[in-house]
Amino acid sequence: MHLTEEELENPLGVVQEFFENYHLHEAREDLFNLMRTGLSTDNTTYDTGEKRSNLLFLHEQLVKLTEAAWILSKIKGKTTTNKH
Repeated sequence: MHLTEEELENPLGVVQEFFENYHLHEAREDLFNLMRTGLSTDNTTYDTGEKRSNLLFLHEQLVKLTEAAWILSKIKGKTTTNKH
């Protein structure tokens, strides 16, 4: 696991930090560029249709996860703002 003890105790803080560093559209674009690079270069890691399909599925899931995390970070931000 790459999370620190503090991050394990407050995983939403990791999500909030991510979106302090990336806008949602930037995260989507970078994920797409990673996938495109993996599929369009002479890369033996994705040399079969099944492996390329798995990469596409991972990309779709990461985009959904990123979007869901963005929504959670906005909800948490509103909750924190309302408490002050």
